[in-house]
Amino acid sequence: MSFCNQVHFFAGVCAGADAAKGWLDQHPGARVLPVADAYDVERPLIEQIRSGTAETGCC
Repeated sequence: MSFCNQVHFFAGVCAGADAAKGWLDQHPGARVLPVADAYDVERPLIEQIRSGTAETGCC
């Protein structure tokens, strides 16, 4: 199984948008979510992928 190549995990001394600031500066319109929130957002899509009912394509 694969996932969108625009999903990134930022960790370090800083948290959230601070850790991703450089990437966000280069990707207007992107947003940063805590892992738990991202899980809630993407879970329905992953369930569709696993069941074979997802539309093709990404993002």
